Amino acid sequence: MVKFPTDQDHYKTLGIAPDATIEQIKLAYRRLAKRYHPDANPDDPTTGDRFKQLAEAYRVLSDPKLRLEYHERFLAHARAGFHKMKPTAYAVWQEFSQHGEKRHRVEKRGMDIVVTIPITLEEIVTGGSRTVTINRLHICKLCGGTGVKPGLGKIICPICNGIGEIPATGSHGLRFEQCRNCHGEGQIIREHCMHCNGKGRERQNHPMVIQIPKGLPTDKPIVMKGQGHIGDSVDQPGDLRVNFIEAPHKYFTRSNRDLQYEIILSPELYYLGGDVSIPTLSTPVSLKLVAGLPDGKMLCIRSRGLPAWDGGATGDLYVVVRHRFPPRYSPTLREIMHRLTDQPEFAQYFDSSGFTHRPDFVEEITPQQEDVKPQEHKS
Repeated sequence: MVKFPTDQDHYKTLGIAPDATIEQIKLAYRRLAKRYHPDANPDDPTTGDRFKQLAEAYRVLSDPKLRLEYHERFLAHARAGFHKMKPTAYAVWQEFSQHGEKRHRVEKRGMDIVVTIPITLEEIVTGGSRTVTINRLHICKLCGGTGVKPGLGKIICPICNGIGEIPATGSHGLRFEQCRNCHGEGQIIREHCMHCNGKGRERQNHPMVIQIPKGLPTDKPIVMKGQGHIGDSVDQPGDLRVNFIEAPHKYFTRSNRDLQYEIILSPELYYLGGDVSIPTLSTPVSLKLVAGLPDGKMLCIRSRGLPAWDGGATGDLYVVVRHRFPPRYSPTLREIMHRLTDQPEFAQYFDSSGFTHRPDFVEEITPQQEDVKPQEHKS
């Protein structure tokens, strides 16, 4: 068995943390060895001992087998109290770990999956279902979620000695932080599963049937519990959150449960009125229009909107009257417009000069005549 000067804290000697990687160990040793090499400090006799301590620390910590044995020996020496030394944070932590009191590691819940589905107004009225393909994380079929190559097992992490945490000191004294070597597992994988690359999870496409309730508000997502990604434990998967967006409709715009439909009046409908067919989300309905409806006039058709999500009253359909005029007129249309203007119904609004007179005009105002006496001329 290799003997170690167990009163020497190799990590403290190199100025590194107990979970330092081999690259960090090499960099620390090279930096300090260059600084404390005896040839670089011929006038300082203490650098020789310092350089030997650095070399010993690097020799032990750079060898994984010696490093693990050093952990065990250092702990035994600290617990037995052979030397009156101030316990380091590492010794306290190792003492804690030898009693088998592994600190509880909180298992992380799986991540949620969010999908967005466009739906039509017709689907909101009748309800329905959609089938979507979800790409989510499942347990690896080859390794069963361990991340280890089949036939092999995990080994105790040499950095944290299976605890999953390492000590760290700061302004508030001793504290513990997650081991960066094993990520809090307390064990490391010797050889990773080739199928999942050691992650223990693999992605699979999974078809999901999404139910669309009648009257669903588009700002209200549906949450399907446990249908998200697998977490650290199969008992804590994430959720599937389904957001809905309303697809644009050919005829209607929506305002909560009410719908709006714009109808452009032809000259015939504007001047004469008549019955028109109005589309709805089910079957068309007939609407009687009176002559002379102004632009922007709203007509209500009851209960032809969207059903209520909470079981309330169904919304209404509002028909908005619009006037539109063509930007250009054909010669035929120009002739028709001229003939229409000459009709008595329109001519009454114009005088003989072609000017539009005031509608409250009653009679003409004639100029008043004044009598003026002729002046007499003196001879």
